[in-house]
Amino acid sequence: MTGALVSGLAQGAVFALLAIGIVLVFKGSRVLNLAQGEIGALAFLSSVALLGHGNANGFGVLILSMVLGAVIGIVVERAMMRPLVERPAVQGTIVTLGLAIAIIQFELIADSWFLPPDSVSYPVQVATLNTAGSFSLEIGGAALAAGRVVALIATALIATALYLFFTRTKFGLGVVAATSNNEVARILGIPVNKVYRFTWGVGGALAGLSAALIAPVLGSFAPFVMTSLVIQALAAAVIGGLDSVWGAIVGGLLVGVATALAEQYIDIGAVNTIVVLVLVVGTLLVRPRGLLGGAGAEI
Repeated sequence: MTGALVSGLAQGAVFALLAIGIVLVFKGSRVLNLAQGEIGALAFLSSVALLGHGNANGFGVLILSMVLGAVIGIVVERAMMRPLVERPAVQGTIVTLGLAIAIIQFELIADSWFLPPDSVSYPVQVATLNTAGSFSLEIGGAALAAGRVVALIATALIATALYLFFTRTKFGLGVVAATSNNEVARILGIPVNKVYRFTWGVGGALAGLSAALIAPVLGSFAPFVMTSLVIQALAAAVIGGLDSVWGAIVGGLLVGVATALAEQYIDIGAVNTIVVLVLVVGTLLVRPRGLLGGAGAEI
């Protein structure tokens, strides 16, 4: 059981990183970014292609994936989301769904650029990339690959940094104010457009980081892989509270542990999906705003 708990926490850390990005975008623009996973996938595949498949090892892919993810997030915000600011948030959410599908199709069409010369189709083998190093750590009988260990550490560091940012910096307080009421924020002189750009940029960077960390653990990577993970991350964000960074972390770890335990003790097909559904429905019935969500968590 200890091994399953440790493994679940490590897997949950990846969900948490994606969920934090979803929460930041929701806090900044009230949009559920369903393209969070594919933004990360595009950033990761592009970084590997730019660095060269034979040389794409170590932290270079990790850093470049974050940079490209941030750039993609900012471009999406400026070109697609900004014109929809005054529209109902559901319209922006639908646009992100279309964006996710478009990115997947682009990755499939441009496979000759994304894939290494010796590969003719997806999935691309990435087990040897070592984006977080080549070490492994055994805890409680569970062997954790480097990507999962770094994901746990990164989640803790990012959560702490964001907490300090939102509570101790002028711009961070402005982000909180803007998410509460855009009109009041504008009257107070808070640069709302910069808030949108910041949340989408950081969300994109976290998406790129998540993809770069999880890909070597999976051993192979293909379009739609990250979207399947985002479904779990979105559930984590809803469970924790859509306006709470700490809630995203708690939700991500909870989903990771619950699915890991279910896989070990329940012999039913698609048990992960069933467990996540039960967690989401149960949370919403008992606490509609999520475990740590406030008034801003309401969709």
